[in-house]
Amino acid sequence: MKLKLTEEQCRIIDFVKQMKRGQKLKIEAKAGSGKTSTLVEVAKANPDKRFLYLAFNKAIVNDASQKFPANVVVKTTHSLAYGKIVMPLRKKDPTFRVQGKITMFELKDWFMEHDALYKRYLKANPSDEAGEGKAYQWDSIAFVAARYNEYLNSDKEEHTQSKLFQELSRAIRDGELSYTHSFYLKEYQLLRKHPEIDQKFDCILLDEAQDTNPVTMGIVNDVTCSKILVGDSNQSIYAFRGAVNALATFQADETLYLTCCFRCNQPIVDRANYFLKKYDPTEHPFRAMRSNRPDGKSKRQSAAIIARTNSGLISAFEELLHDHSLSYQDIIFTRPPSEIFAPSLNVLKFQAGAEARELAAPFRYFKRFDDIYDLKNYAEDTSSYEVMMAIKLVEDYGHSIFGLYEKANQCAVCNFTTSDNKTITLTTAHSSKGLEFDEVALLGDFTRLADIQDEMKTLIQDGAPARDIDSVAQSLYEETNLYYVALTRARSVLFDLTENGVEFDKSTLLSSLDALSFPPSLFFLPDETREEAIKALSHPQAQQEEEQDA
Repeated sequence: MKLKLTEEQCRIIDFVKQMKRGQKLKIEAKAGSGKTSTLVEVAKANPDKRFLYLAFNKAIVNDASQKFPANVVVKTTHSLAYGKIVMPLRKKDPTFRVQGKITMFELKDWFMEHDALYKRYLKANPSDEAGEGKAYQWDSIAFVAARYNEYLNSDKEEHTQSKLFQELSRAIRDGELSYTHSFYLKEYQLLRKHPEIDQKFDCILLDEAQDTNPVTMGIVNDVTCSKILVGDSNQSIYAFRGAVNALATFQADETLYLTCCFRCNQPIVDRANYFLKKYDPTEHPFRAMRSNRPDGKSKRQSAAIIARTNSGLISAFEELLHDHSLSYQDIIFTRPPSEIFAPSLNVLKFQAGAEARELAAPFRYFKRFDDIYDLKNYAEDTSSYEVMMAIKLVEDYGHSIFGLYEKANQCAVCNFTTSDNKTITLTTAHSSKGLEFDEVALLGDFTRLADIQDEMKTLIQDGAPARDIDSVAQSLYEETNLYYVALTRARSVLFDLTENGVEFDKSTLLSSLDALSFPPSLFFLPDETREEAIKALSHPQAQQEEEQDA
């Protein structure tokens, strides 16, 4: 069955047909607007053109490779860099290996061997986090490491900061420090010329451009073939990982839009439009979404509960266990429980005095610290979010985490876009990106957007420094985007338990409920029964009065 294209999709296809080598197109595609299917139709409509589709990870490569026609090659940027940079090294030395990252302890040992160079850098680069007198303290090491990682994840050509950075790069090349994925990608970008791309392809397709690596964008900018960037600026949610919204800076010859949502019905789209228009602090013009789905009742073939944090996710799981109508087979995680629980479990073991060998390998460095308070200070000094969150979960749940983890391991884990009508998928907002469900419940641990906006207004009124205002504005942008991503996972029904939901519609029955009082079994009740249950939960006093009158 041939796909019926919208006017917006036809406009994009027609433009690409006329594109000349070196031209640039930017596509702003709202949630559920069919951006991937649009790119597939673009490729089909241009069989004489050779496309390189740059994907974020291997999972996307595998999925996209099955969708695109033969004139599209799907790769990650890392795979391009690996073939050009790493493979020649492996031919010379078959034992050569690439590591995930350079540890703080590896850096500390290297810095101690380059004491004079290190101290000279700290003296020349004073900051709130580091300076003279802080040599070899965790905050000063983290400061230097962060600056070097910023360089590795930027499109800058030279080590402009100091000789220390040059020496760090030399040490990686010479095997004194771990050779990492981010390092060889940077080495590939620094080549500046990429004939293996320019000679083979007519056009690059960069999907998810709102969350791209600056190094990847540097590579894209350096090639001479045509470029098409696709993404949604309001789905930019990975800035904390160093990602940037390339759509905001990309100088395109033409900008086209996909605003017709095939996923969400109009009430959900109305909610998304409301929050994007009110809270997006960026200056790009607001373009409202419109729905291409009927507003009828959900068939409830899939359901999900979305939390803002891992802590909220674990709380939701605990609540599900209290519902005796559910079994472990009814609950699905989108990430393995080992990933969700491992940091907290190892914090608990460390707190209890476990030996290093009893800790999982990634957490054995905990034994370098005297106690949990020392570890907490390290996590705060180095901005180790994972460890800070793990410590908080331990403070909230204590040893009951072990029991919750054992129970979570009895549940299923999947990365599919849907679940069946007998299951509930548990996920965080970040992990939910790319997924969709008939019915979704958003838990109450999402940030209240109005509070951040009020803080920003107060700073402006008080004449606060621009950097302070920008910091709060960035937080508002990220939290608005994350909320938008979460609520647009729903096709037909959204139970919005957030404070934002209360603001949108105070008459929404479930909006005023506490997150943990939401009974997941509502997903499985017949529609009529469910409506009565919602009313009872929302107006318990009125129900009691009715029963007394009867």
